[in-house]
Amino acid sequence: MRVKVFRYDPLRDKKPWYQEFKVDIKERGMKVLGVLDYLNTELGAGIAYRSSCRSGQCGSCAIMINNRPGLACRTPARDRMVLEPLKNFPVIRDLVVSHKSTRERMARLRPFLHRGTQRFTGEIEPISLRKTKFKELKDCIECYSCLGGCPVKESDDNYAGPTLMRLIARFELDPRDGADRLAMAVEEGLYKCTTCGKCTVVCPEGFRIHEDVIE
Repeated sequence: MRVKVFRYDPLRDKKPWYQEFKVDIKERGMKVLGVLDYLNTELGAGIAYRSSCRSGQCGSCAIMINNRPGLACRTPARDRMVLEPLKNFPVIRDLVVSHKSTRERMARLRPFLHRGTQRFTGEIEPISLRKTKFKELKDCIECYSCLGGCPVKESDDNYAGPTLMRLIARFELDPRDGADRLAMAVEEGLYKCTTCGKCTVVCPEGFRIHEDVIE
């Protein structure tokens, strides 16, 4: 298997470059993350990349695989793969990107229940609460694949992007939240979205972001 990997170390490199490797397949169903592990342990490549749970639950290993966002721990390895860092994020080194600006913008959206001036007096049973749409949106693993695949975000940083729109919708659909989340979404560039649906296509959790959130 031949693999091409994006390399960039700001302390040594003037600009990004690509390095090609040959990988000997030693196990069936090898994933992209397994290839990266092989390159570092067997070939001493010293590639920087993130991984944690290795089971598609944490979202930390999301990268561009053949120009498409995906989780390295879930995506099957293929010959002639091109591995790159997620688009629309500053590169720290190799396949590792910075989430700092996204996290800071997320914090400004007050990602917690906001009661406002009126106290919620309704009664919501736990079972019925779990059945609402916002519960599904709450289960996002925040891998940022949708942000990496968003063409609008690539050209307009004023647009918050699908990940943060999902966050706003999660509270807008929660009957206990009293903040004006719709106004917040408009301020974050809701109408800049073209509803192309690419965020839904690349979401590893299968969320219909452009339908259930944006529209």
